[in-house]
Amino acid sequence: MSHFEPIHQVPAKLGLTSSTLRHWEEKMLFHSQRDPQSGWRIYNTEALQRVLLVLLLRELDIPIRSVKIVLDSADPQIATKIINEKIYLVNTFQF
Repeated sequence: MSHFEPIHQVPAKLGLTSSTLRHWEEKMLFHSQRDPQSGWRIYNTEALQRVLLVLLLRELDIPIRSVKIVLDSADPQIATKIINEKIYLVNTFQF
């Protein structure tokens, strides 16, 4: 049986807001399901793993457009390339 987290519990655990989760979902970075009784968004394990990856990439200041490319790609080299480009930019423009 799958484990589900309701939308009001996920942000508190991760230091996010519910509106951030909804925004990321609108950008199709992950998908929630709906609780049949309450109608609230609920997140299964796979969605929560994607939320954590999105959070990590956003903390690296990687744009949502690039985050989506990483998530949609089956090629791990895509993620490596995007992260390496970000590291290069950070190192190049450090003061």
